[in-house]
Amino acid sequence: MQPTLPNHWLRAASFFSCFSPANASGLFHLLAWGWLLVLSIALLIATTVQAQTYYPNGITRAGSPTSGTAANQLDLPHSVFVDGAGYVYVADFRNDRVQKFPPNSTSTTNGSTVAGTGTSGSAPNQLTRPTCVFVDREGYIYVADLSNYRIQKFPPNSTAGTAGSTVAGTGTSGSGANELDGIYGLFVDTGGYIYVTDNNNNRIQKFPPTSTAGTAGSTVAGGPTSGSAANELNSPFGVYVDGADNIYVADSRNNRIQKFPPTSTAGTNGSTVAGGNGVGSDANQLKAPLGVCVDGSGNLLVADFNNHRIQQFPPNSTSSTNGITVAGGYGSAANQLYAPRTVFVKGRDLFVADEYNNRIQQFVAPLSLSTSASPNPTCTPTSIASVTASGGYLGLPSDSYSYTWVAPAGIAITAGGSTSAVSVSANSGVTGVQTLTVTLSDMASNTATATVSLTVGAPPANPSLVAGGTLTCAQTAVTLTATTSSAGSFSYAFAGTGLTSPNPTAGTATVAGNGPYSVTITNLTTGCNSSTTTTVQSNTAPPVVSIGASASGLSCGIPSITLTANVQPGVTVGWDDASSAPTRVVSVSGTYGLSATATNGCSATATSLTIGGIGIPLPAVTMVFNNSATVVAGAGTATITVPGTPGQQFQVLGGSSFEYGSVLDRINGFQITQIFFSDNGIFTIQRGGPFTILVRDGTGCSRTVQGEIVVR
Repeated sequence: MQPTLPNHWLRAASFFSCFSPANASGLFHLLAWGWLLVLSIALLIATTVQAQTYYPNGITRAGSPTSGTAANQLDLPHSVFVDGAGYVYVADFRNDRVQKFPPNSTSTTNGSTVAGTGTSGSAPNQLTRPTCVFVDREGYIYVADLSNYRIQKFPPNSTAGTAGSTVAGTGTSGSGANELDGIYGLFVDTGGYIYVTDNNNNRIQKFPPTSTAGTAGSTVAGGPTSGSAANELNSPFGVYVDGADNIYVADSRNNRIQKFPPTSTAGTNGSTVAGGNGVGSDANQLKAPLGVCVDGSGNLLVADFNNHRIQQFPPNSTSSTNGITVAGGYGSAANQLYAPRTVFVKGRDLFVADEYNNRIQQFVAPLSLSTSASPNPTCTPTSIASVTASGGYLGLPSDSYSYTWVAPAGIAITAGGSTSAVSVSANSGVTGVQTLTVTLSDMASNTATATVSLTVGAPPANPSLVAGGTLTCAQTAVTLTATTSSAGSFSYAFAGTGLTSPNPTAGTATVAGNGPYSVTITNLTTGCNSSTTTTVQSNTAPPVVSIGASASGLSCGIPSITLTANVQPGVTVGWDDASSAPTRVVSVSGTYGLSATATNGCSATATSLTIGGIGIPLPAVTMVFNNSATVVAGAGTATITVPGTPGQQFQVLGGSSFEYGSVLDRINGFQITQIFFSDNGIFTIQRGGPFTILVRDGTGCSRTVQGEIVVR
């Protein structure tokens, strides 16, 4: 049921509130009954909701359709402000207080009083009909204290009863530079300057950061009389200052939004950026606009009080520009408003002081939803992919949303099925592009749906890694070859301690050390990989080689020794005389060497063997005859002429045993040899003729002397 106009409009100047970050509001003061009649008719007309850029259903963040004084109730809220942490501040007009609600509060959430006591008054800790609230970066709370004609500043973390200090106004109404009359809008810029809509003086006053009670302000728009010229205002309510210090004013009785330049003073012309086409509900018209603000994209948002809507105008709009309704339509449902006082932009969300519904409504931009998957492509059947959805809107934590995921056949959601991030795996045999769908829902049942495509590939089949031989002394490097039975293009990553030249594209690698080696084969299209290992063997053991000898040394009894190469079968040998037979006969004392090379190319050298010799040289033979003749007999034949007659003795020296053989005459045609043995070498010449003497020494070495005895 709509309000009875006389009762509402004749209440002590109130009901219209301030702005958004520049919240604006105010009440028509001393309105003519004809004007009231126009407004009353407007209140009875429901406005058609136009195309939305926000979800139509609002979320109640404070208050409820029923007014009251409880901590969770409001009574004609005039303005709303949301700080950086998401706390919601409300100018609770008829409860003479500012209520602070926690982020994401609901209609049942209790607020805490941070300014005023809940009882009207003019003490520093009291408020009488607060119309606007603003919180600066340091947490100071500024309040437009309507009926006390002042701006009160409260410290951060202020509570009910905390004393504020007056930073604008004198406490009494007036039109002087230091006075105010009908405060409905308030804005504090980044430099600390305070902008106030002085409704009944039809002007915007600007006060310095150090302002106190009684400080003179400067007029930066309108004043001192009402009017509809470009440099005039008629009952201004909301004020907003953008980042370039342009000043926007909700010029309510002119049904327009005026924009003034940063250097504006009293008398400066403003430009109409919305409305100004008479009172009405068309897209380019406004009906008592009370709140104004500008969002991060430069869109102008207007609390169109008597059209029960929030109108949005594009950047650089003019009086002829059509706006679109982004929230509202007369009523108390979630998608309706009843006399919106102010609008505040937080990120992409709108907060509206819905005055006659005694509540603060949040309208959110359509849910944004984006998805991603990692790794993507993924592989089957062992790989796990993390699929993530991100979205929503500013001001709500992740637990304010619910997520519903739908996966195609063969894709299993293994964890987090109702959260923003899920883990998925592909069943064996599932390949190609697989599409998952996620639906995001907020607390107001608004939804957004998105898909994410996950490319699933199979790992390379039958990976193989083969070594091209065994490392030996002859083959100091071998080639590893990696293969797969799958078709496609692959990369090969080898690992191992002896890698010398891996080729990641050809699938080969040269290695110079034994031990385990691995390769990871990756499909360049899907990113799927398989790994396998092999072990490179080595055979670098040298042969075992030694020299064997048939005797330990040479002697006259052992004139030669056979040396033998002691090696394993298949090993080749090389003596130090360049011979390569497995045995070698030596007859000369000395040191002998041997080397060996095995089939693996490894070689070794045997310990050298020294062969000694005894009884060499052969004994020297000396024959001494009794006629004083001495003959030194060497090898070969000696002719010895012995004077005298047979029977003469001679002695052979140089040995330890002697054998004398002489040739007798032939008997019966046969030659007879006479053999004589002696240990002292003394022999008697029996007759002349050829003879042999075999002389042996103690080692067994012997020398044979041949000769002929001639008797003279």
